[in-house]
Parts: sequence; structure tokens; C-alpha cells
Amino acid sequence: MLTQTRLKELLHYCPDTGVFKWVKKSSPKSNAIPDTIAGCLNKQRYRIIWIDGKGYKAHSLAFLYVDGIVPKSAIVFMDGVRDNLAYANLSTLYDFRNFQLTQETLQSVLDYNPETGVFTRLVNFAPGALAGSIAGGINKLGYTVISIGLYRLYLHRLAFLYMIGEIPEEVDHINGSPSDNRWENLRGCTHAQNMQNQKLRINNTSGYKGLDFCNGFHRAEIKKDNVRYMELFKNKEEAIKWL
Repeated sequence: MLTQTRLKELLHYCPDTGVFKWVKKSSPKSNAIPDTIAGCLNKQRYRIIWIDGKGYKAHSLAFLYVDGIVPKSAIVFMDGVRDNLAYANLSTLYDFRNFQLTQETLQSVLDYNPETGVFTRLVNFAPGALAGSIAGGINKLGYTVISIGLYRLYLHRLAFLYMIGEIPEEVDHINGSPSDNRWENLRGCTHAQNMQNQKLRINNTSGYKGLDFCNGFHRAEIKKDNVRYMELFKNKEEAIKWL
């Protein structure tokens, strides 16, 4: 197994530039020439350096050279350039394999801004989801969702866990916009309460939820405690007041 000591015998690594140069040959048959840049790019644009008959990815060797150990988690290039081996450009992905979702663990990997409703990553989730980037994507229903390890979660629910340490039965967007996750726009509620705040149906012409016009009457309908109530009114304003 290649050690840090053996690596430093053969190569010099400059953390600022990310350049590896040969110090000496690894064997008499090696083609390495001292003081020349080591390695070559493979088809995937990774730099490979051959030592003692084995090919090593140079970004892994950079960690071995500086820290004495190769990370177990995947290594990412912060600027996306695989041949930029500057140490500041190399980082590792967060290990979510044993991640358990709690308020404490959530706050360790994500930052939530209550005023904007935006979550920002504090750690590297994936090569395209690095620390400092905005977390989550909009699904077909307009809600913002994110994957954390084995969890796929709505950000409006995570906002409650982040702020108060628990998630209510359901979370309602007060203004009806499912992507507006500002803390002041979120409230915990029951399923029935959440249904009452849904947007109007496409065929609703009254402009009010639970109100329509049928056979010359304004029909008002509400549901409370799983019981549906309905009244008929000649006057629309009276129907609205009843609602």
C-alpha cells in the first residue's frame, strides 16, 4: 500500500498550483524524469500517476501527500475542472450513509433563512450541489423538495424542524404559494385546515372557496370536524358572510 512517506520520496506536490513533479524514479524501468510534471489525463479527464506499477488518481494522492490519508468519501472539484489539483479546489462529499434527521443534524448540513425562506447547503451534498449553493428544486406541484441521504423532503416541513425541532401534521402556505417558504408564510395545521386553504378550483366562478351558483341560489358549503355543512342563499353577500 502506498504511504505518505513513499509518495514524498518519489513526488513533490505544490498545494497552491496542484502540480505533481517527479523527484526520482519509482523503479529503474520507470519513464519518470526528475523535475518533470507527473501523470497524464485519462478519457474521463482525471490525471493518473503510475507508481510501482499501479495507477493512482492524482486528486487522491493530493490528500495522501498533505493529510497522510485518502478520504473514504468521494472527492469533488470545487470549480468542476478535474485537472485543477490545487488543494483549495479539492473537497469531499458529506457522508450521509448513517444520517439520522434531527434538528441538530439538519442545522449541521443546511442553513435556513426565515426572512427569505431559502435553504443553503453547509456541506457538499453532491458534485453539483456543493456547500454554499441554494438547496432544493421545484417539483410538478410547485413545492420545493430536497434529498438528504435516504430522505426526500419538502422544505416547508424542514423549516419547522429547523426552527422549533418538530414537524406538525401538515404545513400550510398562508398565501397559497407552495414555493414561498418564508417562516411568516408557514403555519402548522391539520389536514382539514390545510384543505380549506387550497386554491380555488378551475370551474369556480364565484371567486370564493366553497361558494357556487346553482338553480337560482348561491350554495355555500364548508367542512368542519369532518362534517360537511351546506346552506342556500338568494343573496351572494349573505352566503359569503355565512362562509
